[in-house]
Amino acid sequence: MHACQLDIEVWHLSDEQPSEEMKMELESLGAKPKDLSDPKLVRPITLRRNAEKQFQIKAAAILNSSFKEVLYLDSDNLPAKDPTFLFDTPEYKSTGALFWPDFWKTHGENKVFDVLGIHCEDEWEQESGQMVIDKEKSWLPLQLAWYMQKHYDVYFQFLNGDKDTFKYAWKALNKPYHMSEVFVGMAGDMLGERFCGHTMLQYFPTPGEEEDDELLFVHANLLKITDKIHFIRDDGQEHPWDLAKHSSMSHSNTWIKPEFYIGPGGRACMDFTHREGEPEAVTENFDDVVPNLQSNYFKYGGIGGETRV
Repeated sequence: MHACQLDIEVWHLSDEQPSEEMKMELESLGAKPKDLSDPKLVRPITLRRNAEKQFQIKAAAILNSSFKEVLYLDSDNLPAKDPTFLFDTPEYKSTGALFWPDFWKTHGENKVFDVLGIHCEDEWEQESGQMVIDKEKSWLPLQLAWYMQKHYDVYFQFLNGDKDTFKYAWKALNKPYHMSEVFVGMAGDMLGERFCGHTMLQYFPTPGEEEDDELLFVHANLLKITDKIHFIRDDGQEHPWDLAKHSSMSHSNTWIKPEFYIGPGGRACMDFTHREGEPEAVTENFDDVVPNLQSNYFKYGGIGGETRV
């Protein structure tokens, strides 16, 4: 069994050097800042992509890490519980790669299928905010994912950032992986009369009923581009997570229809739709689902929405 204490590396680009104070704080938490531009690395990155989001660094961070087995997390991704048990699951042991689904499907006419020589299937895309990877078992597909991310000027024309470079690299090389069959949920608040999801919720199935699925990761993917003024309560505290929402029939279901919409004030939101008989969504109080996560997040310096002038 794996111990609950994991070593941590925080990978950054050369122009994102942490201050000495930040380095000391990271090291006090057992985390080491690591520069991707170090020429001694297996796969260094010396150039910044000409875009706000630097999706091309994920495979390099995994390949360059000092670990044989990696739990990769985006910087805006919070474990809702101790995730170390994932390294001992049969799904991980047999494949060496655990992935989680995204809200979308790749269109059947996307040229990525022709370029990589793989078949289009009725399946969800991959959401790469969290991955568990055994580098020894996955070394070759990791190299292909790195190659596609390195040549982002070509491959990101087909794919939305790095996301599916991992899944499709594994498929192209016919390497096994396990995609969690539990569909992604949402956390957020009400925007007028409609739910506005700004955070992805990722699960892992447990034996028994679907409602027993374990919430593992709270990935605040849209929260960071939302004006935090929407989340300030009367007492001055920021409270972005009021509700958690997930499908009532989420296992291996590919006909759920989530929807992205722009709400009042230009807010980016996700919600489930039920226009064509899709299964209803279950809505719960967020703080009941993951007690103390929200309060601890801000207590220890978490950043919610962005501050706009």
